[in-house]
Amino acid sequence: MSKRTSKKIIAGITPEQYQDALSAYALADANAEKNIAGMNVEITGIREKYEAELTLLQAQKEKAFDVVQAYCMENKEALFQKIRHIETSFGKIGFRLGTPKLKTLPKYTWDRVLGKVETVLPQFVRIKKEVDKESILSNRATPEVAPQLAAIGVYVDQEESFFIDLKKESV
Repeated sequence: MSKRTSKKIIAGITPEQYQDALSAYALADANAEKNIAGMNVEITGIREKYEAELTLLQAQKEKAFDVVQAYCMENKEALFQKIRHIETSFGKIGFRLGTPKLKTLPKYTWDRVLGKVETVLPQFVRIKKEVDKESILSNRATPEVAPQLAAIGVYVDQEESFFIDLKKESV
């Protein structure tokens, strides 16, 4: 568990200290960008060095996977009678069940299914109520909404944050 710390508020800054700090910030940012660019060049070189071999190995894996899968599909009854996977000296192979999902029968749409469910199994119809926060925010200044905000138990909060947006130049 980490200890929470708060940011120390600095006071009594002179204009010279402000200028020096802003200059140091810009210089550090420019040097960081330069280092990141150098790293990216090196990373690209490493990727290019191994790309051809990795592409070849991926193709070999896919081809071998297809062969193993075809064999297991053809011999599913014999290999996977009691359990859905088998252990080999290389690891486990087998079949996984996917997540169950509902699909409509031919000639049925979800709207038609909803109509049937409403009459046959009404307990499986969902009605979701929630506050439309986006609409309240977009109408917060209107005469109908503004005076009612406190009555409904909300207020509009808009935090302010400080930023430095540097003009990118070479150091």
